[in-house]
Amino acid sequence: MPPLHTRFEEPRLFTGCPRCRAQGVAVNLTVAYDLAPLAGVTANTFGTGPRGLWRFRHLLPVRRVEPISLGEGATPLVHLERLGRRLGLPRLYAKDESQNPTWSYKDRLCATAVTHAVATGARVITISSRAITAPPRPPTPRAPACRASSSRSPRFPRR
Repeated sequence: MPPLHTRFEEPRLFTGCPRCRAQGVAVNLTVAYDLAPLAGVTANTFGTGPRGLWRFRHLLPVRRVEPISLGEGATPLVHLERLGRRLGLPRLYAKDESQNPTWSYKDRLCATAVTHAVATGARVITISSRAITAPPRPPTPRAPACRASSSRSPRFPRR
């Protein structure tokens, strides 16, 4: 079936294209943003607010709600001076993702996805992952305890 190019205005809980779903076709969503409002954005646009993902909230696809967050983002760039010298790249840097709550780059995506899900009234949130990327942490005021469940498909056995 060819792509339908149907547009869905945010915010909404996206459960797939109704027409494709009625025909039993699984589809992925291609997101298109109007980037015109970002013209003229500079580093000064973000001000000196708290560091982290939500400092850039006006650039994210989540609006009008309090973010669900464990303090994602603000991961430092580490200058890889010796490796850069070996490769002839004097300005080689890497992100230190171990500063994120689960030590993963996925934390920013999950914080945004969960915040959007709450804003659109989702009652269940499913996030796939290959593995737990960090040791469990006790509940905190920012991250109260919640029920979680894990399942594994027999098609994808544990390694």
